[in-house]
Amino acid sequence: MNYEKSLRRKAEIKALRSQVNPHFLHNALNTISCMCRENPERARELSRTLSVYYRQTLEPHHEMTDLQTELYQVLRYLEMEKARFEENLLIETDVPEGLNCLIPSFILQPLVENAVRYGADRAGLRSVAIRTRKTPEGIQIEVADHGPGIPETIVEAILSGQEPDKSYGLYNVHTRLKKIYGSSGGLSIQHTDGETRISFLIPFSSAAHRSGDWEAAE
Repeated sequence: MNYEKSLRRKAEIKALRSQVNPHFLHNALNTISCMCRENPERARELSRTLSVYYRQTLEPHHEMTDLQTELYQVLRYLEMEKARFEENLLIETDVPEGLNCLIPSFILQPLVENAVRYGADRAGLRSVAIRTRKTPEGIQIEVADHGPGIPETIVEAILSGQEPDKSYGLYNVHTRLKKIYGSSGGLSIQHTDGETRISFLIPFSSAAHRSGDWEAAE
């Protein structure tokens, strides 16, 4: 049974990886192409960034990875999007130094991609914030944007375990977290003070976290 569960989870990871916005590569190559004449050095840097990003995306993945590795990959994605949107994309990271834990592989990418895609305000300015903090229960990870928010009907469907027609890439993430962490898993989706915040908790009871040295996962 455990073997079957492992196979299902690996299939879910593969499915999530395949759902990376298919337009992303096209847009990234267009951005690099436009920079080749005006700023060839920057174009070379972005080419290397894109290469690193896709090499990591296409490599076989374990079910779990560490937070810092996941953040590194997501930030490569955001670097490419920043080159595309320039000053119209603001990126914020608030990750305490030394904070680390095991998290499900490829769990942040859909949330960050969702924030870039839907997080534009009325002036067209996009903002993406990645925040982590230690709580008594575990490590909370949050992705926020200043977009118009997700319709309440879609939020209710996702959180109740029903796949909506348009899930904003969140349904699979929510169900994966619930399968791994049970009742303490899943997404929290809030829209307050003009900011949409999507977060989840990595409970200490089932995650390794770093405070100097690794502690074994339960």
